Amino acid sequence: MDLSTVFAALDSVVLDRVAEGRFERRSGAPAWWHALVDEPPGSVQPLVISDALPFLAAFLPDAERAWNSATPSPVASELWTQTDAAGSEIHLEATAARVGDSAVLVIARNDQAFFARQLLLQRARELRLTYDALMREMERKDILLHTIVHDLTAPLHSIMGSLSLLRALELPPAAARWTEIAVEAASRQRQMIRGILNVFITEQSSAEAIPPGGVELLRAMERAVSEREPVARQHRVALVVRPTGSFRVVADETRLLRVLTNLVDNAIRHSPPGKQVSMTAVAEDGSVRLSIEDEGSGVSPDMLPHLFQKFARDPRGGGTGLGLYFCRITLELWGGGIGYQPRPTGGASFWVRLPIVATCDGKAKETDHG
Repeated sequence: MDLSTVFAALDSVVLDRVAEGRFERRSGAPAWWHALVDEPPGSVQPLVISDALPFLAAFLPDAERAWNSATPSPVASELWTQTDAAGSEIHLEATAARVGDSAVLVIARNDQAFFARQLLLQRARELRLTYDALMREMERKDILLHTIVHDLTAPLHSIMGSLSLLRALELPPAAARWTEIAVEAASRQRQMIRGILNVFITEQSSAEAIPPGGVELLRAMERAVSEREPVARQHRVALVVRPTGSFRVVADETRLLRVLTNLVDNAIRHSPPGKQVSMTAVAEDGSVRLSIEDEGSGVSPDMLPHLFQKFARDPRGGGTGLGLYFCRITLELWGGGIGYQPRPTGGASFWVRLPIVATCDGKAKETDHG
């Protein structure tokens, strides 16, 4: 079989390097070669290939290095397009290789690769346009959400202020009861708005916002318990902190406090009167596992698959369904995590895992509230 005709049938031409930049053709010539290269019939003069195919002027230095290497291996050019005298576009690529003692340059027509690349570029442009449109839509929704929350918060401050003034007055028993109901409802509304803002802010945050020194976990636990103690007393639930160690963890103090108070609130809400909610922190392989346990009814099996998803609401009552979602995305932002498991003796146990920055000095102590 004549390999010369095989190369021509494959729309390829084989050139043999005889001097720097000069080549002799060693195979048959496909139609595109005659359309681009002025090669007189029967010519024995070496061809200055960059005169015929100007793109190769940039590729030949790479080819020379490949040919002269101590361990030569083939090197391929980028795909390029050249127009013939009739205005037709011809898409080519070149490969330089050493075959025995010969430095060989193979130039092949590859319309398929060209059109595949064009399709890929077109798809990339379409995806970019889709991405830009999505970002604009998200920005509009973010602005809308922020505006709605702001518009809800402003009149709520006035309502809370007016109700506080009413509570300070000597009201008839019925009016005082209605005022307390209104204060409690307004407080729940304010907490829901804060929950929405917490999620909004956290979804826009990045790990770069975390202070490098971390947060002292025991202090955050005690602050969370101290802040929620009035609510616990109202429900006749005892809050207990049982740290077995004191650590600095990767976190932002303000948002960590929100995570802990959110979990403590949930535990209080589902605890029967006379029971307790406990918090315990122990070290585990470079991280701290903090547990918040209650003696309530636990999480229903139907709720478990959706527990930490956005707008997953407990049918027994709750807020916006954003609290546990906020906890999850916040902790994951810090390289931590959150989970749930039922207690063998009844009740719920939520655990929080956070990476340790350092172990703090001082002995751990048990603190009881309530």
